[in-house]
Amino acid sequence: MPDAIKAATPVLIVVVIGAIIGGLALAGFGIWLVYLGSQGEATIELLGWHLKTTMAGIPAIFIGAAIIISVLRSSLTTVGHLGESKRPGS
Repeated sequence: MPDAIKAATPVLIVVVIGAIIGGLALAGFGIWLVYLGSQGEATIELLGWHLKTTMAGIPAIFIGAAIIISVLRSSLTTVGHLGESKRPGS
């Protein structure tokens, strides 16, 4: 395994696990608010996605999912770039 990937692996693992835990906590809080029947109008535009709702918990679920998806995509892109930059013989 190239040195760049070895050095970046612990950092990537901490960031991805932290983002997944935070996203799941936020989505879980949103599910709890939906279960309680909380009402409140919200409009969110986040990372090119658009959401308009009257349930208070739906935006929390939406933001939690967006956090998880964006961090996973970014970390996979980073690993791909690290792998390409340190190929032997290049």
